[in-house]
Amino acid sequence: MFEPFLPSSLLEVASSEAFSYGDRLHNNSSLRIGCIIEVLPPDSEDNISKLCYEYTVQAIQSSNGQPNSVIYKNVMSSDAWGGIADFFEFQKRIPKDSKKVSRSGSLKDQVGSIVLVLFLDSSSEKGVIIGSLQHPSRKSKLSKDVFAAGALNGIEWLVNADGSFSLVFKGETNADGKQVDTKVGGSNFTIGKDGSIQIGDNSKEAIKIDQTNKTIGISSEKDLSLSTDANINVTAKANGNFNIKDLVIKASGAANLEATGEVSIKSGGNLGVKAASMDIQSDGSVKIKGMEVKIEGTSVSIGAAGGTPAVTMLTKSLGIGFAGTPVISSFIGSFSSSVKIGS
Repeated sequence: MFEPFLPSSLLEVASSEAFSYGDRLHNNSSLRIGCIIEVLPPDSEDNISKLCYEYTVQAIQSSNGQPNSVIYKNVMSSDAWGGIADFFEFQKRIPKDSKKVSRSGSLKDQVGSIVLVLFLDSSSEKGVIIGSLQHPSRKSKLSKDVFAAGALNGIEWLVNADGSFSLVFKGETNADGKQVDTKVGGSNFTIGKDGSIQIGDNSKEAIKIDQTNKTIGISSEKDLSLSTDANINVTAKANGNFNIKDLVIKASGAANLEATGEVSIKSGGNLGVKAASMDIQSDGSVKIKGMEVKIEGTSVSIGAAGGTPAVTMLTKSLGIGFAGTPVISSFIGSFSSSVKIGS
C-alpha cells in the first residue's frame, strides 16, 4: 500500500477539538474536490488494481477551519455503464507541471482535470472519481442555442437547440486546449436541423446529403476515385450529364453502347474510329456527307455480290483522230484501284 500524505494540520497544536488520524483515514465520508496530478496506467508499477487506469488526486479539504491540500493515490474512475460489452471510459488530463501544482495547493492555476472523489467504505485508501466539475479557467459553451457540448483531445462536438449536431477534428491538443500542430484539423461532420448530412474538411473536399432538396453532392480539389472488386452500377430515371475536360474510357473486355432513342456523336475536332474489323448496319438509309469523302482500301466493293452494281460510271478517254484532231470517246469501263466518287 501507499504511504498516506499527511496534511499540514497534523503539525499544528490540536485545539479543544481532538484530532484523530484514524478517523481521517477510515471515516472519510465527505465528497472531495481535487485535480488529477498523475496518471497510472494498468502496466505501471504503482498501479494497484492492474485492471484500469488509476490516478493521483490532489484534493482540497478543510482542517480546523483552514483549507489544506491532501494527496490521494490509486484513485479509480467510475465507468458510465460498467459492463463487458457496454462501457464508457477515457483518460483524464494532468497538468504540464504537476509538481508545481502540488506545491501551490490551489486548483485555480492548473490545467488538469477537476474531479469529484468519494471513498468506498469511507476509507481514504479506496477513492473513486465519480464525476467532474467545470474547470474555472474554461468558459462554458452552453447557451440558449447550445444544449450540449464536449471535447476530447481535439475532437469537439455540439448539440444545438434546433436539433442540429456538429463534430470537428482539431488534431491533438495540450491540456490547456491548444493545438499541438496547427497544420492539421478542420475535418468536420454535421447534421442539419432538417436532417441533411455533410462531411468535409473546411476546403473543397465534401460530401453532402441534402434532405430537403433530395440531392447528394461530392466535391474534391484533386482526384476523385471509385474502386470496387465487383460491379459498378449507375441508374438514373432522368438525364446523365458529364462536363469534363478529357474523357478516357477503357474496358479490358467488351464495351456496349445501347440506346432506345437517338445517338449523336459530335466533335469540334477530328473524329477517329479504329478497329480490327468494322460492320455498319442500318434498317433505314445511310448518309455520309462531307466536303470530301474518301474510301480507301486494297479491295473496295460497293453493292451486293452477284447483283447489279450499285454504282455505274461512264469512262471518258482522250485520243487523236484524223489529221491530228482530238477525239473524245465514252464507254462503260472498270474502275481503277483508286476510285473517286463526287461531282
